[in-house]
Amino acid sequence: MTKRKSQKRSFPPTAAERAAEAERYEKNRDDGFRRINSALQYFTVCSSRACKRAKACVGKPVECHERWWPHVPEDLKWHLRALMQARRDGVPRQDRVRVACEQVARWQELEQRLEAREAERLNAPAQTEPQAAVADPTATASVGPRIRSL
Repeated sequence: MTKRKSQKRSFPPTAAERAAEAERYEKNRDDGFRRINSALQYFTVCSSRACKRAKACVGKPVECHERWWPHVPEDLKWHLRALMQARRDGVPRQDRVRVACEQVARWQELEQRLEAREAERLNAPAQTEPQAAVADPTATASVGPRIRSL
């Protein structure tokens, strides 16, 4: 076995270390968006010929994701989020789809219950509350000045 050299970092980090860390972050972020964009087949509607030729995202993945993500159906977004959550939770690879499908089913059930409750609330006849006796406008109660703007 080879021993790994321990890298000593200076504190606070030097400008070169900060730049290297930013570059690694940028690359990882772009790779993640490329995988998502390719899985959702954004390349079929992308204006970049390179993406269409490669049948994968090879352009600017963040801009492409921001452009097309709002058009993805909500249930597919839920499924992707559930898959990512299952991965973060350490669920074995072969069980992730099952766990994600169960989570999506729970979300859909909750959404249906909330929609039914909202429809019931909107369709229910308005409950009439007994109105207080209307004050006599001719009464000589002291009323302050009307303020039209603040």
